[in-house]
Amino acid sequence: MQCLESGALEEIAGIKGLYYWKDGEIVYTGPPELIDDLDSIPFPARHLLDFGPYLVPPGMIRGYAMERVTTLLTSRGCPYPCTYCASHIVQGKKVRRRTAANVIAELETLVRDYRIRGFYICDDLVTGDREWMMEFSRQLAQKNLGLRWACQSRVDYVDEEMLSVMKQAGCVQIDFGVESGSDKTLKTMKKKATADEARAAFALMHRMKMRACATFILGFPGETEEDMEETYRLAKEINADYTAFYFLTPYPGTPIYNMAVQNAWIDPKLVADERFTHRQAAVPIMAIEHSPEKLAAIRRRFQNRFFVHNYLRWRNLRFYGSLLWALLGATPSAPSAVFSGPCASTISWRRCSSCTSGAHASAWGAECRSHPSCKARFWPPISWPLACSVSTDCTVITLYFCATNTGIARPRPRRSTTGRRSLFSCPFITSATSPRGCSRRSGG
Repeated sequence: MQCLESGALEEIAGIKGLYYWKDGEIVYTGPPELIDDLDSIPFPARHLLDFGPYLVPPGMIRGYAMERVTTLLTSRGCPYPCTYCASHIVQGKKVRRRTAANVIAELETLVRDYRIRGFYICDDLVTGDREWMMEFSRQLAQKNLGLRWACQSRVDYVDEEMLSVMKQAGCVQIDFGVESGSDKTLKTMKKKATADEARAAFALMHRMKMRACATFILGFPGETEEDMEETYRLAKEINADYTAFYFLTPYPGTPIYNMAVQNAWIDPKLVADERFTHRQAAVPIMAIEHSPEKLAAIRRRFQNRFFVHNYLRWRNLRFYGSLLWALLGATPSAPSAVFSGPCASTISWRRCSSCTSGAHASAWGAECRSHPSCKARFWPPISWPLACSVSTDCTVITLYFCATNTGIARPRPRRSTTGRRSLFSCPFITSATSPRGCSRRSGG
């Protein structure tokens, strides 16, 4: 930028990692040097964005509906040579990691400035360093930020002890790139993993009672229809909480892209458009062993059989029901309750003349837009927000802080003796860390 602003265009040639036009031709200055100390990089400048739309439901954790979920990166690089993946080309094969303390500091900033409730780690190999993951999970649990999170992993990089520590720190799901149920196809893509390792990983996840996502790729060179059926059978067998099938996409620079150009599977002048994104096109960009229509029909048949299993879960139905209630502008009768014993707090409603549109209408009930310093937050599964902390007359529900504990009283469905459903109860009554004498009684 300094070269462009100063007009010293000739100095651009000395900056690695750039493409630019010169005399009608594209010039590449060469690969940039990798940054080893990732802690030296500032946190993403999220304040330069209108960040609110990035936090709306259903969130970044596939099949697990939440609001106020963001993403972060804790490492760069991947040493694996998967033929379809561009990660090791973009970020290098050398794995470099931020310190656990640096990542925790970013999360604390996100909780303070954006009131996030969850996050998704986008690293290709975050579980690759077992000791780092253990240390990060322990530090996160000690901070008690109340966050739920998910990450990606290879099927051969999980074990019971590590999963236990991750779960205690709030990890609710791990996404695995299983890719294929055929060991022959796995060798073709140089995945360096087997179908049996996938079976073992998902059996462990089920035993740990943690959610697991499985993704698969269809359309590899040499992949027969029987190979794809083998993939489908494995998908049913491992019984992931969320299952997704994708077409093989030839990302520029990957070995599969080079093969595609050499074998005329794609036009070398093909423009990387929306078809290259996570949301799949109706037909594949590249069809090798099967016609595009046939491959699309196979993927559609596989994916449709997992629709109900992926989305129609009890937790998600409750979540979307609460959002629908908020969108329709429904306001349940204001309940009130008094906590006796150490939890001498009150639950009540408040109304705010400044929030003329209502918090629910402004951002899925996520925040009060009229007051920038408002610290309103959600608690699942009912998803009602706390009141604006600036005004004393907020339209949304407020839960006072427990006088004894540092946490917030969490809405929890409860059937009252009158048959009406009460939205609130004290979370410390049944918690293992509950103070003795913390009880709840009806407040009218």
